[in-house]
Amino acid sequence: MGMCDLMFYLKLVSVGVVVLASSLDETQSVCYFATEMQGEYTTQTTYNTQSRFTNVNITEDSIPIWGVCHKRIGNGDNVVLRMDSESGSCYKCIHINLVSRNILRIYIAEHSYNSCEFNEQKTIESCPVVGQIDDQDQLTQKEIILYKLLEYNGEEIKRQYCPFDGRYRFTLTIDDGGLDTTGCDTKNSELDNCPSSSALNLRFRQCTFRDYEATLECLGQWKGQDNQNFVAFMNTGNQSFGPKYRCATFVKDPDTNIITVSLNADSLCTSQNIYDRKEILELYPIKNKSFEHQNHQYQHFPLWMQGDFEFLTIDDRQIIYRDQLSYKTYTMNCIAYYNNTASINDSKSVRLLTFSQTQCGEEQYHCVSVHKRSANVLEFQMGSKTVHQSSLNDNGASIDNYLGSLESICGDQYFEKSHFITQSRIDSTFIEPSPCPIDGNFVGLIPDAEDLCARLWSDCEKNDTMKYQVTICGHDEVFDERRYQCIGQWTENNIIYTYTKRLDVSGFECFLGALASLEEIFIKEAGEHCRRDVDPYRYSMQLNKTHDCPNKKTKIDINSSHEYNERDKIFTSEIDVTVASSGDMEYEYFEESHLNFNGNTISSSSESSISDNQKFKEKTNNESVYPMHPKFDLGSVVNTDNRNSHSRSCSKLENLVLIMTVLLLSMLVK
Repeated sequence: MGMCDLMFYLKLVSVGVVVLASSLDETQSVCYFATEMQGEYTTQTTYNTQSRFTNVNITEDSIPIWGVCHKRIGNGDNVVLRMDSESGSCYKCIHINLVSRNILRIYIAEHSYNSCEFNEQKTIESCPVVGQIDDQDQLTQKEIILYKLLEYNGEEIKRQYCPFDGRYRFTLTIDDGGLDTTGCDTKNSELDNCPSSSALNLRFRQCTFRDYEATLECLGQWKGQDNQNFVAFMNTGNQSFGPKYRCATFVKDPDTNIITVSLNADSLCTSQNIYDRKEILELYPIKNKSFEHQNHQYQHFPLWMQGDFEFLTIDDRQIIYRDQLSYKTYTMNCIAYYNNTASINDSKSVRLLTFSQTQCGEEQYHCVSVHKRSANVLEFQMGSKTVHQSSLNDNGASIDNYLGSLESICGDQYFEKSHFITQSRIDSTFIEPSPCPIDGNFVGLIPDAEDLCARLWSDCEKNDTMKYQVTICGHDEVFDERRYQCIGQWTENNIIYTYTKRLDVSGFECFLGALASLEEIFIKEAGEHCRRDVDPYRYSMQLNKTHDCPNKKTKIDINSSHEYNERDKIFTSEIDVTVASSGDMEYEYFEESHLNFNGNTISSSSESSISDNQKFKEKTNNESVYPMHPKFDLGSVVNTDNRNSHSRSCSKLENLVLIMTVLLLSMLVK
């Protein structure tokens, strides 16, 4: 769901949330689940070795069977849930991750699955550790896979693309943990995903069992901790092919394109499945003869186009486009460039006349337009007019004979100026992160929801990361929190477009913005594909900067001078220490201290300043402190207050100790 939908949803629930917040006990905290996670799910449970499915509902602030959302830990993937009773509050910690739109993966400590802990701190200590959850942890961490049934608003779930397209012959081997039993070894069985690339159709032929057909709807795919490829299915056809929900891993051989699919016997995605059984499918692609028979030399694509993108795969001469609306997969080759005058590698925009074929074998001529927006982002369009191969009475003639008439489908009138398919590079072709267009911290109000405040700030450690937070104005409760990685940005008509990847859930989002000044911005969500018919000044968020990101540095200069008075037998030493430091998002700190040694007397003076607005300064124990900054107060070493000079007597040994302390402290700060 985009930010526009979020704003509408927040407007509906804002009054109820404020009432909820005001009624909470002051000792209880609260947190919320992302809208993308909310909805109705089903999950597999086991009782007396029997598998069954239980429905689980996730609301904006609770998983009712386990408790309310009490606290988020770290980046928010770990959540502490609280269940209140007459005996008090008990807690359990889960690691929750939306691995794809319809699949939610949860890890929980095995001992917490059927019980909870009355000590909150012990619960936090038992939270699963991100990056250390693998097969070796299965004895202590329980994995729970939730399959989404309905969206948060009761709507049907959106279909998902299957990880492989086209037609295949396959074999089936059943692995029962002992000797392998071959189910189908003749390669007479076939698989395809026609008419929709969101489902796999399997036809079992000449196997060791009777012939039958099955259909697997694809619910989502993701990568596991060890970079394994996972896919989840829903069996909507013949129940002879196992239970309703199944999880699998798959591997594709890059040389032969043979795909090996290992289907678990149940819905679990680890070795915790209750059956020690797998069904292994070997998929052998059926080659497409059409492209080989076309009597034409296809064009090369520019280097900046080539790579792996979200819904596009582009190599030297071929485009594979997975249409997320029609669930058709187009394989396209370039016949000619349309009205291209510059070198294709120098041009940032090309229009191509292509010959394409869908996964169902439909052959057409398309015109496509591709635009380079940044090193990692391109935008793609398919013209609205097509020509079917069957309409050309070629009688074996070359495509060159029809180029003149075919190029007419590349006219501007067949391309909408406000709708593009925005795509990010993925996997190994991703070049480098792009700095986010904001620097510092911005705050404002959610439009049409006066009770909700928004905060957008950049990560000062990583300039390609920014965070967005919605809170109830005047309260600490965080209603929604998101993390984004900036993939690329560009400017059109004085509007800045920024394409981002969600780091808290799966998916990509586009933002558009306009700068009213260096301290004021207007920002609005522009959908998954950077819509151009959005006005940044209409119903957008107006955010004002509160502070910048400083440069991360700490600099210490120590200068000293010494003089010995022979007549009075007095050693005089002066040490000047300057500390200039900036170590956090909000403050830049500067301190200058002077220590004067004159015989048995030490005098010191110290001055400090902060570059940000003084309203952020807080007072604690009558001493100035600056949040989030380890203040190095040399004045406190000699028991003085800032901006004042004092002196006291001490022995020469104390002088030496003080000097050594100052030098040691300076070394530590460095």
